[in-house]
Amino acid sequence: MEPLRIGLAYDDSLDRVGGIAQYLTTLGSSLARRGHRVTYLVGESRMDSLGGVPVHSLSRNVAVRFNGNRLSIPAVGDREAIDTLLAENDFDVLHVQMPYSPIVAGRLIRGVDEATAVVGTFHVASDRRLPKLGAVALARATARSLRRFDRIVSVSPVAAEFARATFGVTGPVVPNMVDLEAMRVDSAALAPVRGEPRIVFVGSLVPRKGVLPLLRAFEVLRASHRKATLTIAGDGPLRSRLERRVSRAGLAPAVDFLGTVSEADKARLLAGADIACFPSLFGESFGVVLLEAMAVGAGVVVGGRNPGHRAVLDAREESLVDPRDTAAFAARLEQLADDPDLRLSIRRSQRRIVARYDVDRVTDAVLAIYRDAIAARTGGQSRDASRADVRVGEPSR
Repeated sequence: MEPLRIGLAYDDSLDRVGGIAQYLTTLGSSLARRGHRVTYLVGESRMDSLGGVPVHSLSRNVAVRFNGNRLSIPAVGDREAIDTLLAENDFDVLHVQMPYSPIVAGRLIRGVDEATAVVGTFHVASDRRLPKLGAVALARATARSLRRFDRIVSVSPVAAEFARATFGVTGPVVPNMVDLEAMRVDSAALAPVRGEPRIVFVGSLVPRKGVLPLLRAFEVLRASHRKATLTIAGDGPLRSRLERRVSRAGLAPAVDFLGTVSEADKARLLAGADIACFPSLFGESFGVVLLEAMAVGAGVVVGGRNPGHRAVLDAREESLVDPRDTAAFAARLEQLADDPDLRLSIRRSQRRIVARYDVDRVTDAVLAIYRDAIAARTGGQSRDASRADVRVGEPSR
């Protein structure tokens, strides 16, 4: 098949590590390796290329908090840059990361050529009232450009339901992905872990990621496992509070705060973990870091008992925790530390799980969506909502 000209649109920046940015760069690299001409169309960025793929900064962004996350959104779009970019690039596909703002992605959607297929991937979910209300408001602000989409997919069933309930759009699930080859998976490394547990957390130090409940559970675990260690990689507003708690509890020798780490260092940390633990409390539509930890061969990957993590981990209870129940959380860590056969069983299961999300497999699915959208747009087919697999209307309450 002929290579495609693909614009990957994202209102935030690729300068910061995050789930959507990781999805975008993994997909972009995979598409470029296959010979497609890929361009990143983002909000504010210091980069002009990433992995050989051009990056175009199209706005000035401001930092905000949404659904327990720190992110940035366009405050002022560079209309001239957007219009020039669209005039110089005859995209076959514009792939928009959703939800999106009307300032950058919305203007790109409205400005692309009529022959360009527009595809969306919906990334977020929440069961909390304020994020739901914010998403409904954003759906209303982007209602005009929503009608231009040819196909919309979601990264998980919980994200698909949130998209339906707030944006009034439906479509299939095409999940997040991980580059198994780049993570250097060693399928033979399945021996039971011995000795005291090495627990690793990687992520933003914000309340919803559950690192404070993890620290509370670790304090309880240390009563029975005096040599257990906890490594916390990442940064955020909770760091000073966490460090003070560790100091007061006399746990400084057992707990390391590494701050933000490189992708290579993150892979090494996760590969060396007996228990890679990500006890998010809420707001997870998926959990890319779960895939990364499984891919590099962490002993056991543990997630929070939230819908996104449950779906990724196949709802296996031994690999899920309730971060709000410190005693039960600590008991789960102790169970995993004391039962090497259980760890091995879970680890084998998780190696089968992660294979479903290999970048090549998911890229095939994304390209099928692209081809379908292009055929619908250029083949003269009806643009009614049923053919497009997209329903645009009033979000359900």
